[in-house]
Amino acid sequence: MTEYLQIMSYGETWYLTVIPIFIAVIMHISNMNRMKSTYRELNGGVIRTRENLKLVRDAINLSMMLAIIYISMFVILFLTIAFFVFSRKILILTGGGHLFVFGIVTLPLGLWGRTAERLIKTLKVESEDPVIEKKYKQFLMQWEQPRLKLPD
Repeated sequence: MTEYLQIMSYGETWYLTVIPIFIAVIMHISNMNRMKSTYRELNGGVIRTRENLKLVRDAINLSMMLAIIYISMFVILFLTIAFFVFSRKILILTGGGHLFVFGIVTLPLGLWGRTAERLIKTLKVESEDPVIEKKYKQFLMQWEQPRLKLPD
């Protein structure tokens, strides 16, 4: 007895792309809102106190955490699509289509989010305490490195 394999189309597997895109949109909006609210709380983008610096660190930590979640989500999406392809549930072209759609939708979100991050990266430091400026510059350098969060 021969088993008939039903190969699913993109339309039948839409959830593989739509759910991660929905999660990515929520993450990007959360990150942008946090960056913008931090900027507003700093009264024109000026760091004056250690409390201001803590706000900046918390915003950067959220950004770093969401970046790790996003990368993990992409890896899970890729592995799920690979499983569907290798188990012959979808064609490799359909799997590629899912990855393409995910990339095309989330790329502009990421670029849009960079504008909000730029608000934090261009803050001014006006403080009598030289440690505050040093710490802020350290935060910016560490933000560019692959880390889970900034050190306390």
